Parts: sequence; structure tokens; C-alpha cells
Amino acid sequence: MSLVLLYNISGKKSIDIKMICHKLNLTNKTIEKDEYGYKLGYLCNKDNDDTVYPYNDFNDEMLLLADLPNSTFDKFLKMLRQKKATVDLKAVLTQTNKEFTSSQLYEEISKEHLAIKSGNLAHNQE
Repeated sequence: MSLVLLYNISGKKSIDIKMICHKLNLTNKTIEKDEYGYKLGYLCNKDNDDTVYPYNDFNDEMLLLADLPNSTFDKFLKMLRQKKATVDLKAVLTQTNKEFTSSQLYEEISKEHLAIKSGNLAHNQE
């Protein structure tokens, strides 16, 4: 099941993104702050671990995309741009990050976004 999780997105942008999801047959779910401690795999219905882990609050907008076929992924991003409903912090659910909480994902992708904007590397090269 293709799923889009929305964080801290409200108003017209929320409506636009949910309409895009509807047009592309994507399920969408708004994640509330009290859900930030659940693992992403649980929020995306990939596992049954409903443990609430320690988490930090955040207020930036963020999207998590799970199980979107490549063609749908491309259409989704194109439609976001067309509606001017862009969200800087976006991620795709992976085998690695499905073990993250929402706040861990936020910390990771906000660090990457900042590094890219400033022209630096997001991670140290080993």
C-alpha cells in the first residue's frame, strides 16, 4: 500500500497534498506530535511494534513516502511543484529508516538538507 505521511502541514498546503494523494490513489496520514515516538515502520503499517520511544518535538514540515512506484513518485513530486505545495524535508521509507522514530528521521534529513543547501557533505566520508 502506497502511503504518504504528513508532518506539521496544515491549511491549503495540506489540502493540496491530500488532493494529490487522492488523484494518485495514495493513502495519506497526518502524524500528530504525540506519534513522533513510534517507529516509522509502525506508522507505515510495516510492523506491529507499538512501543513509544523517546523523541524530540519539531515544527518543520516533512513528508515520508512509503511504497510509491517510481512513476507515481515522479508524478507526486511534479504535482507538488505545480500546486506550489513543496515541502523541503522529504524522505522515502527504507529498510534502514523504518527503525527510526519520526524525530530521528527529522534530525537526519534536516541535517542533510542544511548541508546540501550550504554546499557541504551531509555525512563524513569514510
